Amino acid sequence: MKVKVLLLFLMIGFGLTGCQKDDEDLSVAAKLKGKWKNTASYTHYYNTQGVKIYTESDDALADIEFDGKSTAKVSMTDGSIFVSIPVQYAVSETNSQDYLTLSSGLGVEKFSITSLTDSNMTLEIEDDSPEYTEGDQEKVAAKAVYIQEYRKE
Repeated sequence: MKVKVLLLFLMIGFGLTGCQKDDEDLSVAAKLKGKWKNTASYTHYYNTQGVKIYTESDDALADIEFDGKSTAKVSMTDGSIFVSIPVQYAVSETNSQDYLTLSSGLGVEKFSITSLTDSNMTLEIEDDSPEYTEGDQEKVAAKAVYIQEYRKE
């Protein structure tokens, strides 16, 4: 009888240690928690055939700090002006694609999370009626994809 009880405890012990989650198994919301430094921000513009026709960099970077629940702080600067805005956020999934929705008094934006690791994140959002300036000409593309790259601090 003692052998059976000992075997049972050993099996439970092995079962519990074998069920530990790896960092890869952390939820999207758990990976988001913390401070993220915006390292790059740019927009790709596409024609009606889906061919990239122009890329524009953005100097205004927006760092984000997620609390791990539903509130974040977005801090933006363009080198001369600094603004900090509290926002609400939510993570969702549709057809195996993760999304991050940020909402504040300024509006609601839903970003695709195209890459998320423990240290890097890439967010994208599409614009179906984008205008841009190339040289001194105002132009309109069929679609634009705004991309933000982040590194966790």
